[in-house]
Amino acid sequence: MKKVIIIAPIYDSLINFRGDLIEEIKNKDCEVITISPAPSKQYRETFKDKQIKNITLNFERNKVNPFHDFYMFVKLVIIFWTQSPDIVLSYGIKPVIYGGLAAKFFKINFYALVTGVGYAFQGDSFKRKLLTKLVAILYKSALKKANEVIFHNKENCNLFVEKNIISKLKTSVVNGSGVDIDKFNFEPPVIKNVSFLCISRLLGEKGLREYAVAAKIVKKKFPNIIFNLVGPEDTSPDGISLNEVMKWSDYINYKGATLDVRPFIKSANIFILPSYHEGISRSILEAMSMGRPILTTDGVGCKETVEDNVNGFKVPVGSIEKLAEKMIWFIQNPMSLNQMGIASRKIVEQRYDVRKVNFEMLNIIGLGATRSLAKSEKIIIITSVPISFSTLIRGQAKYLSNFYNVKLVSSFSSNNSQISDFEGVEFKSINMTRKITPIQDLKAIYRLYKYISIERPNIVYTFTPKAGLLGMLASFLCRIPVRVHNIVGLPLMEYTGWKLVLLKFIERLTYFFSTRIFCNSFGLKKYINDNLTSLPITVVGQGSINGVDTEYFKDKLNNEEKSLIRLKHNISNNDFVITFLGRIVRDKGINELVESFVLLLKKYPNLKLLLVGDYDDNLNRIDDETKDLISSMESIINVGFKSDIRDFLSISDLFVLPSYREGLPNSLIEAGSFGIPLLATNINGCNEIIDNNETGLLIKMKDINSLKDGIEKCITDKKFYSYIKSNVRDKIIMKYEQNSFWLNLKDEFKKTI
Repeated sequence: MKKVIIIAPIYDSLINFRGDLIEEIKNKDCEVITISPAPSKQYRETFKDKQIKNITLNFERNKVNPFHDFYMFVKLVIIFWTQSPDIVLSYGIKPVIYGGLAAKFFKINFYALVTGVGYAFQGDSFKRKLLTKLVAILYKSALKKANEVIFHNKENCNLFVEKNIISKLKTSVVNGSGVDIDKFNFEPPVIKNVSFLCISRLLGEKGLREYAVAAKIVKKKFPNIIFNLVGPEDTSPDGISLNEVMKWSDYINYKGATLDVRPFIKSANIFILPSYHEGISRSILEAMSMGRPILTTDGVGCKETVEDNVNGFKVPVGSIEKLAEKMIWFIQNPMSLNQMGIASRKIVEQRYDVRKVNFEMLNIIGLGATRSLAKSEKIIIITSVPISFSTLIRGQAKYLSNFYNVKLVSSFSSNNSQISDFEGVEFKSINMTRKITPIQDLKAIYRLYKYISIERPNIVYTFTPKAGLLGMLASFLCRIPVRVHNIVGLPLMEYTGWKLVLLKFIERLTYFFSTRIFCNSFGLKKYINDNLTSLPITVVGQGSINGVDTEYFKDKLNNEEKSLIRLKHNISNNDFVITFLGRIVRDKGINELVESFVLLLKKYPNLKLLLVGDYDDNLNRIDDETKDLISSMESIINVGFKSDIRDFLSISDLFVLPSYREGLPNSLIEAGSFGIPLLATNINGCNEIIDNNETGLLIKMKDINSLKDGIEKCITDKKFYSYIKSNVRDKIIMKYEQNSFWLNLKDEFKKTI
């Protein structure tokens, strides 16, 4: 068994910043011993519970005392001699310097972790310059025989190389200490009265004085805005006294220190840290992980966490004016907070997940990959037709593959390899039909059973009716522990007689074989519970099957580009374009749409009806008369199915969906994300997306006059049209942003395993 010693300047940091890494090292069958000052009262029990041996050694990190430092060095030599560690990992100036010097006397693999350059490398005074020179000499001597020097950002690494402290060949850079994205789970902000939060030790170099002055400026203009500060005192020469902090009480609420920052982050809307420099700020990462926009500086260790105008803003170090300016921006743009917070969470998942950081750390110090990073849980996702993967849930498998071993199953098509490449996961082709075909269905069940029994996934996840029945039955026979079926619509809602009885039986059978049932709208959930089953049903997030990529579905074309698209389809710039997207079938209200359009065209000759979708003559065929009108009328443009619909949305003035039944229609969400006013029937799903008279209009189902009047109102009432157009995109982002949906979906899967 290998023995690992970790040396820390502050005992509490072993819990807050290295706790996950210590657990990973223990999981590699290593004995862990820590060396640090005595713990604060609040952490004594926590560390005792983790059963890790600690040797007390006070580093006096904020003092320069040669006699004490020499004692500390001798003490470390004695500890290394008596403990005979295989690996020593030190962080903090004194632990790195004196740990490195002591390690020279032994055959020890010594690793230094530089989390930030700190007080010693800041400032222009003679005293600071002298301190910097001394520390650089000590670092160079201590790190001469280090196996590796690990940095939290590239700038600090480059600084050490430029000062000739260490060779570039012996350096590595990791993304900070990482953050436990499960512990600091995504929490959508509740925006009532905008509040800012800063979590920091009470230090001048954290920009707290700038925070206080900026808050005072903003408070004069917006007296109801809340500014909170959480963090402990610090004995550093740069420390800010409690007396000074209390003088800020008219505009800053100081909450003291805390063991758990999560409740404070949850209640805040924006996280702010105007620090001069960091390694990579852990408090920023924790706030990002919980879905908060970030306001920080362009200082080292801060700027790495923020993409300007994506998940927050960076302001120049020390600029009170710019800090106050961006505070006011957040106050005046509350609708942007949710989207920016989601972007923060996405960045954390991609770069700063503690499992990924620890994976790198363990490899650097020679202990191999961490076990927790391995995607041991497996999910098989099944749908009847592969086009669902490339349209309805595009990108979902790719996202889930960050956390699970994901495999896709659907019918054969020439696009399956492209889908596999895009999602980055394996694709298995097993043919399934959408109709009731007993012989083909039995073959599909057998093939699914064979595949699932070989793969042995933790979860089988199905959607669409046929894939649901076959996939749930096959996984039930294989005794897969978690079987999740997602209901995205119910064809049976439009049937009567024996066919309705049969379809109800099939649905109930699917539910019987499932262990959990999802559905994509609250209205559909109510219908199912009222008519099919009393089993609990989960709506993921605010509904939808995949959310919407609000950056992908965003109107980015200029007027010239839109004119060219219109010209290509014989549409003039003065034409009012009414767009429908979906299968051209009876149940989508196409008969009523075409008839109402013909009536309106007589009154408004500059109308165009744009249909984006294919006919489906096998299911719910439209009337022959309607089909003839679509083919013959110049004002009706039918472009067929298109995998990329953005050009057509960019030239649309009104999006219509006069459907008879829906789960939660993606087309409405995508059009709304484009900022297009919406018009749809007042049915389950549609009435969850559209806020009537706010983001669109809800009309009566199968009612030509109601449909005609709704379209006409959007054509003639310019004030009303402008109002709903200004609202629709922001409302869609708040409810259906894709990354938010994926986070919720991942969390639901996590609950089931």
